[in-house]
Amino acid sequence: MTSLRLPLRQMLERAAAEGDTQAHIELGLEAIVNGDLRSARQHLQAAAPHSRAAAANLKLLDLKDARPASAAATEADRLLERAQRAHRGVVVPANYAEAMRLYQAAAAQGSAAAKRMLALITSRPQPDGTINIAWMSQLAWLDTANNLPQLDTRSLSTMMYRDPTPLFDLLPDEWQRRLNTVPR
Repeated sequence: MTSLRLPLRQMLERAAAEGDTQAHIELGLEAIVNGDLRSARQHLQAAAPHSRAAAANLKLLDLKDARPASAAATEADRLLERAQRAHRGVVVPANYAEAMRLYQAAAAQGSAAAKRMLALITSRPQPDGTINIAWMSQLAWLDTANNLPQLDTRSLSTMMYRDPTPLFDLLPDEWQRRLNTVPR
């Protein structure tokens, strides 16, 4: 599986190693998109003392209950992950036909999450009975691992905050507060 990789990532890593707040935020957001919450938390914690955006992002991460990771991923889990990537268009454009095929394969292997996603996708068909692509698109970042679907953690990356400028953390604290870039 491929994952999102930021351009010039090595430069960001060097800058983060030297304590650059904005580099930590960008690497944290990349980690969220890739589902690496541990790394995301580390980067955002490093940036939080200097950035209200990073602190707000940490709070958003805390709102999401971490799913317990199983010791070994089953074939159904791997198929579900591939289906989600195809559905969401991670790294490549979304491929709904491939996503449906993979969800069906995961469901056949016993994945309850895949079965719930298939049920949701087919719950609102087009008038002619075909898959409603607009509805399927809306479901892309839904996590169906539990009986009550919720937004997947990686979808938080679109709701996360960035500082308005890479130099924002250099402004005096009072000015940062007055700009109010992050909800309180």
